[in-house]
Amino acid sequence: MEVSVILTDADGTLLTGKSADTSIKACRVIDGFLLDWNDMTFKDSSWIDITDTMSETDSLSISGKYHKEIDVTNWSDGFYQFLVHFDDGTTVLNFAGEHFIQGGREFEYNIDVETSSRSTSADVVSSQNEIIDSIPTTQIEELYKIFGLDPSAPLLVTLTSRTVSGINQVISIDTVNRRTTVTRV
Repeated sequence: MEVSVILTDADGTLLTGKSADTSIKACRVIDGFLLDWNDMTFKDSSWIDITDTMSETDSLSISGKYHKEIDVTNWSDGFYQFLVHFDDGTTVLNFAGEHFIQGGREFEYNIDVETSSRSTSADVVSSQNEIIDSIPTTQIEELYKIFGLDPSAPLLVTLTSRTVSGINQVISIDTVNRRTTVTRV
């Protein structure tokens, strides 16, 4: 599986030759454990390498693109979050993305790569519906609200909190480690 980002400065100039200024973390969503890149296992502490750098794809043909190839064949099924940080002393960028791993590979668009040529659109819709049906309705409704998508429930965001319809989150900023944490209370 590949995680990739395009890096630009504030003026939109693509940043090349900056692989050493990148870092990536992987978090298993179900338990919050972070990947130790040293032995490729998820842990809640005692990591040797909690981050790794990303490689520049090709500074000539795809300027500014950085990627990380990750072997997920032994990962358990579920959601994983990838956090990418870039800091070259001038520009600071943060990215986050979530991927669903199933059967030892990224579950893209809910189409099995090996059988996609035999799959019908009905098969794909059926797979999507099974995944959606497995998520508790309250979680979907709360996500809808906390992302500010419910026009009848305005999302109130301050520097230290996010609140909507009884869902309260506290935002704390760690300026030393350049990390923002959002916690449900």
